[in-house]
Amino acid sequence: MKTANDNSSTPALDLVLAALRAQLPSELGWALAGWASHLRGATHQNHAANSHAKHCGEFDRLADAAAALTVARCIDFGMSPVEASALVTARVAARARKAA
Repeated sequence: MKTANDNSSTPALDLVLAALRAQLPSELGWALAGWASHLRGATHQNHAANSHAKHCGEFDRLADAAAALTVARCIDFGMSPVEASALVTARVAARARKAA
């Protein structure tokens, strides 16, 4: 049985991806699906958030959508939406400080 903390259970990610792809031109939808695929391999919410922090400068027009997917993946690990959003924001800020 899959649980919210099971690495292979991605209901929030799947839902958010479907909603966002429906609003995007196909080429951007495919790019976003690629990010979702990358996030599915995350083994922990910190892994997902750190990956987003590492790659956030590459998202261009998909920055908000990529952040939403990352938050959704953290929710799949059992975090609340507020906690997940705060984690992603904190990891991006930490990486920016480290780079400065």
